[in-house]
Amino acid sequence: MAESKAKEVRESYVDSIIISADTIVCLDDKILGKPKSEAEAIETLKSLSNRRHQVKTGVCVLYKDQTILHVETTDVYFKKLTDEDILSYVNSGKCMDKAGSYGIQECDFVDHIEGDYTNVVGLPKYVVETMMKDVAL
Repeated sequence: MAESKAKEVRESYVDSIIISADTIVCLDDKILGKPKSEAEAIETLKSLSNRRHQVKTGVCVLYKDQTILHVETTDVYFKKLTDEDILSYVNSGKCMDKAGSYGIQECDFVDHIEGDYTNVVGLPKYVVETMMKDVAL
């Protein structure tokens, strides 16, 4: 998906460096996308409660004939969530445009992570910096 996004943008910016990313949340080998309804967001958050899941961000850097791809994975451990925690967050509306129905930067559901915090936000900063060093200008 990240590569597809980058190629679409490259059509308008042929001589530019293009960076794109796409993030998914995985639980038990199932991809949890953006919720289609509040009910789906509630079910997703209930399924993540008191469990470990993975956040995977695909990153693509395009420059001229170069394509550099990377997928960064971070393990995220949720606290045990109460129904009140979940309903309060879902009612805030913040969950509806996020894979896995949450944004780590705006909730207190996370007990701890193993990996890159910026990956969970949606753009793994250090990965992008490393990829940019590999671009032959």
